[in-house]
Amino acid sequence: MSVQTKITTRKSGKETKRYYATVYDAVAKKSLCGPLREKRSEALTDESKIRREMEMQRNDSVSSKAQHKTLTVADLYAAWQPHAQKTLASPTYKVYAGYYSKYIEPVFGDRKIASLTSDHFREYVRLLSQKYAPATVNKTINVLANMSHFCQDEYKISLPLETAHRLPIPKKEKAVWTPEQIRAFLSFAKGSQYYPLLIVSALCAARPGEVCGLLQKDYRPDLGGISINSGYSKFKDKTSLKTAGSHRWLPLPPAAIDQINKHIAWKDSMRVNHPVFADNNFLFVSRFGAPITPDVYSKGFRRLLASYNDAFPEDPLPEIPLYNQRHSFATNILTGSEPAKVRDVAAIMGNSPRVMLECYAQVIQETNSAVISGYSDTVLKSV
Repeated sequence: MSVQTKITTRKSGKETKRYYATVYDAVAKKSLCGPLREKRSEALTDESKIRREMEMQRNDSVSSKAQHKTLTVADLYAAWQPHAQKTLASPTYKVYAGYYSKYIEPVFGDRKIASLTSDHFREYVRLLSQKYAPATVNKTINVLANMSHFCQDEYKISLPLETAHRLPIPKKEKAVWTPEQIRAFLSFAKGSQYYPLLIVSALCAARPGEVCGLLQKDYRPDLGGISINSGYSKFKDKTSLKTAGSHRWLPLPPAAIDQINKHIAWKDSMRVNHPVFADNNFLFVSRFGAPITPDVYSKGFRRLLASYNDAFPEDPLPEIPLYNQRHSFATNILTGSEPAKVRDVAAIMGNSPRVMLECYAQVIQETNSAVISGYSDTVLKSV
């Protein structure tokens, strides 16, 4: 038994005797001490407790080392899932789960982590990059990195990802429509269930997930606009917006207000015979009354575009994704006859000016070149 005595002498000369346990940990090479006690029996109890805890830690360490040798990537994923569900946004977690199932599990699922080396992941990224786009490869690495961080925290080991370098993503020119092309498409799309949504996308540059996530309570026709405070994902989840700046008041042009009012009137007319129709708080719903997910909206856009090009083969519209309505908006505004300021366009779109400069650098450079050219012509006119 190792119980030490501590004697304290007060100013009055009276001595106070107290006791504490001390146990030497040969592995850590240090002594572990218990609190001061009035009774020696209490210190003896502390000593027993310290010894039990040391024994448990040794057993856990032995068990952990044995587990490290048998832990597979699939075991790690199963342990990581509950943690990921709590810490990641629901759409992000679902995307990560899909990436694991498609790209990681078939290759590494049954592999023991202890058997993996950095060479395995270097070769994995090389082969993955031969078949898939850089964005897919990088997101796969993100999933592995998330799992590795959890593995380090939980098991004190990590995946050897030091050679799994993310790939550079080449910057692509964004195909856009001119105002005339947008006008032609919207005219063709009249009568479609997606027409009110398309008006908001084209004239207000809202993201597809934002358009689908608009809430009726945030629509204020009396004030001429709507607040954007949430989104809607392809997994049918309400989502938070990307940044604080994405929360914004969106002024609506008369054409958008007119179409939204018609959509609300249609919903009200449907409820006359079907009281539970569109029993939700979303502004836009499908013909069945359900919220519209952005992937369904995007597919509807592609079908309409294909129909338009079939109808007008002599003058087809460029094939663009729905999201590029945002790029069309920014491009047309920034290069118009009276270009708007970058910060004003950024505020409308829910971006920062920095993002606007990165995404639309070429457009802005062309505009700036025209401004400088015009200014130089004026200055040098009489020189």
